Amino acid sequence: MALAYKYAEGSPTDIKGALAGLEAAFETAAEQKARDALPSNIDAAVDAVLTEVARLNDAGQPEDADALLMAEIEKADAELARQKARLERYYDRAIAQAVLTRDADAYAGRSLERIRLNILSQEDQFHALRALRREHLKNGLRTGAPFLLASAIGLACQCEAIATTLYLRAMAQNDLAIALQNQGIRTSGPEGAALLARSVAAYDAALRVRTRADHPVDWAMTQNNKATALQEQGIRASGFEGAELLSQAVASYDTALEVYTRAEHPVDWAVTQNNKAVALQEQGTRTSGPEGAALLALAVAAYDAALEVRTRVDRPVAWAMTQNNKGNALR
Repeated sequence: MALAYKYAEGSPTDIKGALAGLEAAFETAAEQKARDALPSNIDAAVDAVLTEVARLNDAGQPEDADALLMAEIEKADAELARQKARLERYYDRAIAQAVLTRDADAYAGRSLERIRLNILSQEDQFHALRALRREHLKNGLRTGAPFLLASAIGLACQCEAIATTLYLRAMAQNDLAIALQNQGIRTSGPEGAALLARSVAAYDAALRVRTRADHPVDWAMTQNNKATALQEQGIRASGFEGAELLSQAVASYDTALEVYTRAEHPVDWAVTQNNKAVALQEQGTRTSGPEGAALLALAVAAYDAALEVRTRVDRPVAWAMTQNNKGNALR
């Protein structure tokens, strides 16, 4: 009867509405009673509070039950904040410990868990982790510190694992390929070759989503990056294997140039023409007779194409570098 009066309060003539509200309240109460009757292994103190809430509701004192619940929630929130602060301190120290032990995978995993303490959205976690990866890659390229490049690889792997869309996963795969490529360039012997091979595989994975039809500029950029990794592989390899890798690099540069046209992307077009020329020059240097001479001539032509955009007036440093490369090919 007490509940009925409460639901009718403010609209005493709306008996139908009051009855509907009362029925909904009874359904909620019945569901909660059934839930309260189930055994709980959370905490005896929690069970005691919930029992008291049920008693107050049965006694027609729902406001008192609500006040009790909110007071307990405030206490739990305060404890949760303290627990979160403790976790933040622990993770900060654990991340620093991973740096001390040079464990790049542990660093990446702990960094993700640290981010999750304050960022709930998985997509936002992805972008925060990717920003950290970008910082590590930049500092690794600047300083040459192997751990920074290794941790950039680990962070990119974590980004790939939590990507919420195919496009974000392809973005992470491209990031992973770049980090692997830079680590591979700085690593000699079979280990460096393996890193470069993983880099090419990661670019290929990204290209399954970054198609020319759907993402033409990303596709061209990834093709150009893949060509650079293949070129580095080819330079390191000898004989037929090296020649084949260099040929694949030239093919990837040509593929990128289908989108990186001089009219629409002049700077990227010139960079790709210069990169292609380097690969052709390496091919020509390794090849004897008329075939080698033809490859070197193609390299000079690609350098000349790059110089159409890399002018002395507009880009003097790039112009000088390309002129120097062209001179080597002519020689």
